[in-house]
Amino acid sequence: MYGTLCEAPQDPYRGQTPSVVGGERHGVEEDVMSRRSRIVAIVLAGAVSLGMSATSGSAAPAAFPSDRGGTANAAVPVLDWGPCGDDFGGSEGPPGATFSCAWATVPLDYDRTQGQTLRIALKRLEASQPTRRIGTLFINPGGPGGSGVDFASFAWALFPQDVLDRFDVVGFDPRGVARSNPLVCFRSFQQLDNVFGGVPAFPLTRSEYRTVDAAYTTYTSLCERNGGPVLDHMSTADVARDLDLLRRAVGDRGLTYAGYSYGTQLGSVYANLFPGNVRALVVDGVLDPVAWTTGRSAADRRLPFSSRLGSDLGASASLGQFFSLCGRAGPDVCALAAQGDPRTVYDATLAALRRKGPVEVDFGDGPEPVSYQDVVGASLGTFYSPYGWGDLASGVSLVAAAVGVAPVAATSPSSAAAAAASAFAKREPMPQTFEGFEGVACSDSVNPTSREAWWDAGIARDALAPYFGRAWTWASAGCATWPGRADDRYTGPWTAKTSAPVLVVGNTYDPATPYAGAQTVTRLLAGSRLLTVAGWGHTSLGYSTCATTVVGRYLVSRVLPVQGTRCSFDDVPFEDAGSAAARATDARAAGIERARAIVLSGLPRAPRR
Repeated sequence: MYGTLCEAPQDPYRGQTPSVVGGERHGVEEDVMSRRSRIVAIVLAGAVSLGMSATSGSAAPAAFPSDRGGTANAAVPVLDWGPCGDDFGGSEGPPGATFSCAWATVPLDYDRTQGQTLRIALKRLEASQPTRRIGTLFINPGGPGGSGVDFASFAWALFPQDVLDRFDVVGFDPRGVARSNPLVCFRSFQQLDNVFGGVPAFPLTRSEYRTVDAAYTTYTSLCERNGGPVLDHMSTADVARDLDLLRRAVGDRGLTYAGYSYGTQLGSVYANLFPGNVRALVVDGVLDPVAWTTGRSAADRRLPFSSRLGSDLGASASLGQFFSLCGRAGPDVCALAAQGDPRTVYDATLAALRRKGPVEVDFGDGPEPVSYQDVVGASLGTFYSPYGWGDLASGVSLVAAAVGVAPVAATSPSSAAAAAASAFAKREPMPQTFEGFEGVACSDSVNPTSREAWWDAGIARDALAPYFGRAWTWASAGCATWPGRADDRYTGPWTAKTSAPVLVVGNTYDPATPYAGAQTVTRLLAGSRLLTVAGWGHTSLGYSTCATTVVGRYLVSRVLPVQGTRCSFDDVPFEDAGSAAARATDARAAGIERARAIVLSGLPRAPRR
């Protein structure tokens, strides 16, 4: 697959000098969200999944032998691999795929390695050519709160065959998530619905503010009451320590890792805690680690972490692309273009919803209420993928007609409703831990302690990124009163010199982790290489054959792309009708979509009805 590139048989990594290639230097629970209205289903898929450090990243790189992870006194887990039961998704896969599962015992507190323990769930897709096996590729789908076990079930669809031939691919549920001693604040789904039912994703009025504030206050008090010991031990640093024990448990001298979305933060923390243990590390859909933890100034520390990320600016750029590509596609493909200028129609529709409040819209199953927050969330959710943008346009066009902004598009109402319904209902629930997002994100980050700060920051961010400033800011509202402590969290520095260079992948139009995050991590980690992917959506996972090939080559042979390499997505929004139809009948494409659903499954809650 990789032409004349060399493949080291066992790939020892310590002390190797980077090679020169082509003139460039190269280093070798079930979803607790009830099914809401169709438009709100998209909010679940795209509401928001992602946060700062006291260091600005200006410190000189540290030498990699000074690993500071704190796992030296911890016992290495013994992994007893066996068949995967139903609670692990079973052992079935496509022809040639062999799965096995195991539990790993790790310390609850790495300051007390002889004390309480946790059990970490793992699922392994075994290398298809074991005699040529290099080692284990650990993968993380992000969230935080996404299940690595579920993600591993679809690993066969995500990587080139050379990777699948030569690596066991292992996903694990991080501590406090899914099967791994999950943090559970609600005693029942009914209790969850009692707290968040009817609560908007973000407030527009002071009345809505009081509703949101009360819901999060109740939620976090339940976490304090019911969370148990894991509540204080869910930081990304503790997950990175677990990951290093898992690396040792599988017998690998260095870590091979691919992390997506929030999984890039885990990659950054690991690279800085264990810089000498990196064999090959890929981060795709990259968070700025300084922004995720504490920020770069005293003023930053007074902001909610989710308003510091710049994700709202990424979403706003995606919205601009939506308008531009809709206009280019024309009224036969984009229903908003049939009603006038797409931006004008969209803006007027949102303004009317904000003035009037929710309106009844028929997406094919009878009228249902649609709010300003619903349309914002539906837009954001759609932008996580290059597919379905035409369906979003059809849905918004129906809302525009309902509020009296524009007549129904020339497309017949029934076909427009069918398209909208397809977009708004297509994302099926995936297993997740409801509390996983706050459990990790609030543990990692510095935040204000009054939700008034969220109110003020949301207004300020909406001025910079209309529609999405409030949506992203309020994603972290639980952090104001979060009861957990994380004494062992990691907040920098972020400039360690790793034993092998890191591959950083960034999309130009990512609505959750803007391209700037990938640029920042590339600057912070000496020797790392940035792969730019021209495309639309959150991460490049499964959407760019070029990027998949580059990542696969790096994982197997540790060959970095030439400086300045750019890839593109295989499909362009509004031009995907034929491709989408083909993907629907293709097993690998279906596997990619299931895997991407898991990447999104750790997102914070959406409005609940």
